[in-house]
Amino acid sequence: MTFVGRTSFLLSFLGICLSANAQNISCIKTFIEAPASGATELVPTEVEKLIQELGTKIGVDKQRIMVIPCHFYNGKVGAFYAEGNLGVKNGEYIIYNPQWVQEVIGSGNRAQAIALFSHEVGHFLNRHFTAEKDLKQDRKELEADKFAGCAVARMGEKWKEMEELLTHIRPKESDGLYPSRADSIKAAKMSFTNCGGKPNACRIPENGVESWGFERTVSRWSNWRGGGFTQEGYCGELVAQLRSESPEELKEIKVLGREENTRNKCPPFNCPQYKYFCSVTVRGKPVYKEQDSPNCP
Repeated sequence: MTFVGRTSFLLSFLGICLSANAQNISCIKTFIEAPASGATELVPTEVEKLIQELGTKIGVDKQRIMVIPCHFYNGKVGAFYAEGNLGVKNGEYIIYNPQWVQEVIGSGNRAQAIALFSHEVGHFLNRHFTAEKDLKQDRKELEADKFAGCAVARMGEKWKEMEELLTHIRPKESDGLYPSRADSIKAAKMSFTNCGGKPNACRIPENGVESWGFERTVSRWSNWRGGGFTQEGYCGELVAQLRSESPEELKEIKVLGREENTRNKCPPFNCPQYKYFCSVTVRGKPVYKEQDSPNCP
């Protein structure tokens, strides 16, 4: 890159930083001043729960970091360290767009929300705004991605969701601000594994059943019958009938008990009849164990 090119890049980057800082400060002031203007906006419950869980699972001091919702925030979520005479209290802030959080968590992408919030927390815990502020920017981002990988694992989320996020937001090659997609995924995946995550895990039948979506007991009597039938035979009939009623849902049927009643239909002659009883446990909609397997899709 030529001198003119480097100068242009640095000035552009400086302008972006100054603009971002101004917006961060504006977000903080708006949030803090809201009660006085009667426009108080509470942090969404979902975010409160998320930050609380992060604090419990990865040891983050929730009191140290102030979380600021900001509707006019251009990004999704970002870390900001205030120091000096900026017109706001010095300290660590995570600023986020609440509309984005509602969309992401509400659509089921909780793992990606965790990854993005914990990435910003990682900047603070790795002291990127203080002792390590002179680190190259792409190195800071790589360290924050590693921390996010650990957080996603500790929060019990899937690696696939985080991998999809990094594939989407990281450049194919490092641009000096962010690490390459491959380096980011490699670092985060290693951290995810070291923190107890199973990146290649899936839930498939061969792993065995962890729990059932439903379990109920079915007990029925047959009609009166003549000879040639058995208790075992009637239980077999019942099992076949139940499977035909719900062929997709029922995965396991176990016999709990069986018995029979008898009567003589034509006394004083011997015309025996039999009524059979069978009780079974019906289970369906299995949740399979999550394990590493070469057969995972």
